[in-house]
Amino acid sequence: MSRCSIRSRRNAATARWCCGSDLARVINEGDAETAKKAYDILNPQPIKTFTDKISLKTNPADMQIGKSYVNCREDASLPHSYPWHPRLSEKLGLFRLVQVPGSHELCFTNPKALAQAIMDAGRD
Repeated sequence: MSRCSIRSRRNAATARWCCGSDLARVINEGDAETAKKAYDILNPQPIKTFTDKISLKTNPADMQIGKSYVNCREDASLPHSYPWHPRLSEKLGLFRLVQVPGSHELCFTNPKALAQAIMDAGRD
């Protein structure tokens, strides 16, 4: 089964928001078997998690804690004009940036690299 045929099974009302529900964008370096495994495990993500405003008592940039951001460089789950980093990471104020090769679902395609990136993010 190709990655393209996997996406055609999605119901548009409950589809994960990843540029037209295209799983190949989320796991762009994985093979068809890995993409199918991820599809079978992952849950649909409502679009409102991207559009609803959240209310925090403290701005993350003002929080007096260490902050890190793990950026998967080949993450194409969003259009390049609407990237995760720096659009979201800059809201943290001062933070450690950890760059790692891989796509949005690195936990499926290279879990060791993701684990190392998390360890690097939490050092000190």
